[in-house]
Amino acid sequence: RAAFLTGRHSWMIEHAGTKQLVIWHAEAVNSLDPRSGNVYWSAPLKPRFGMAITTPRKLGPYLFVSGYGEAGLLQLDDARPAAEVVWRGQPKTAIFCANSTPFLEEGVIYGCDVETGALMGVRLEDGRRLWETLEPTTGGQRRARYGTAFLVKHADRFFLFNEQGDLILAKLSEQKYEELDRFHVLEPTNQTFGRPVVWSHPAFAEQCLFARNDRELVCVSLAASK
Repeated sequence: RAAFLTGRHSWMIEHAGTKQLVIWHAEAVNSLDPRSGNVYWSAPLKPRFGMAITTPRKLGPYLFVSGYGEAGLLQLDDARPAAEVVWRGQPKTAIFCANSTPFLEEGVIYGCDVETGALMGVRLEDGRRLWETLEPTTGGQRRARYGTAFLVKHADRFFLFNEQGDLILAKLSEQKYEELDRFHVLEPTNQTFGRPVVWSHPAFAEQCLFARNDRELVCVSLAASK
């Protein structure tokens, strides 16, 4: 079984004309003055097993925080460094991302749900699930806990590198997941819940993708063929 890592994330944002150092750990998400370390605000959001793995994502005045068993949307105050909880995820609402950081765009959250293993499109304003699919994560029909794909936006589409070692080119919208192409990059060499997985975030540089498992590092050209 693949090992799970607890941890904390720090991220610099700017809102209300003020730079804020956002730190999410096993107990809460906090905003600090990056110069003094003084706390601007704190909201209790406690993922299970201390799994504060994903990075909080900001879209306009909203900050979305998600982990195993805990998810919430915060609205940042436009006049001063402060925040309030708009909603918290319930068992069958919102999305609970554990391994991979979600992506926010045009009022929609795109990410992989830890309980179902599905890639989902979720409405930002209220956490309503719009659609879900297992095709870009486990590729199966049955739900699989911790089903994972790493999302990277490029132009009008997304690169998804999934736990099967596939690189997927897709379009994501409020209406649906649309797969454009798929290429198998490398073999999954780890195990979780009885299935093989590769859980390493890819890197991109010079029109190439770099991905690894426990045995090899692979470079794939993304340049358009002439």
